[in-house]
Amino acid sequence: MYRATTIPSGHCASNGDLARALLSGVLQRSLSLSPMTTVAARLAGASRAAPIDTEESQSLNRNPAARNSQSGFSLVEAMVAALLLLMIAVGILPLFVQSIVNNAQGQDSSTAANFARARLEEFDQLPLDDVRMAITAGDERKFDEIYLYNAKKWIDGTVPPAGDWALWSRTTQIHQYGAVNFETAPFSYDQRLPSTAKPIDIHLKEIEVTVKSNRNRDVTGISLGAGKTVSARVYKAV
Repeated sequence: MYRATTIPSGHCASNGDLARALLSGVLQRSLSLSPMTTVAARLAGASRAAPIDTEESQSLNRNPAARNSQSGFSLVEAMVAALLLLMIAVGILPLFVQSIVNNAQGQDSSTAANFARARLEEFDQLPLDDVRMAITAGDERKFDEIYLYNAKKWIDGTVPPAGDWALWSRTTQIHQYGAVNFETAPFSYDQRLPSTAKPIDIHLKEIEVTVKSNRNRDVTGISLGAGKTVSARVYKAV
């Protein structure tokens, strides 16, 4: 609200008096404003203040390339990265294949050695005059066996039954020898004795077992370098 300023009667209104009167009216008007009105005016002025740019936003505005580099990978960059990964994978793939082959060969070697050892121990416990140690024809006794994949057992022969296949094959050979040159050591056992040899002339029998893996001829038709063959022998003397 405006409050009138009166000049006492009897005085002429000079320029100084008019200026003082106007200044007094302005001051009275400013003092008559409420505190709430002043606060609202300040808030309105703060809301109209311009935002302050940070250093990062100013840098991005000045350098468009930096702004684009932070937006992600382009299609060309993704294709180049995929090509590099493919080249690395192709380079190390043979190492994985060779590792699989070595593991298969090692497993076959261990299994074949165990099968051969078990067969040798079985024949080593037999006496020399056992019927299975006797050579009936020629100068060799031979036993053929196969290990069935589905039945999980050894059977005599070389042909598996229908619906199954031979995972392992095992051959046992028996030879007999007679010692010569008794006068001077070492004695020689180089000559095999036939089945018609007299028992008194037989001094040594050789038992040889050969185990072969048929994994390279399995039902899948896939060979990973397996199919190991292991041979072992033991001698029985009189």
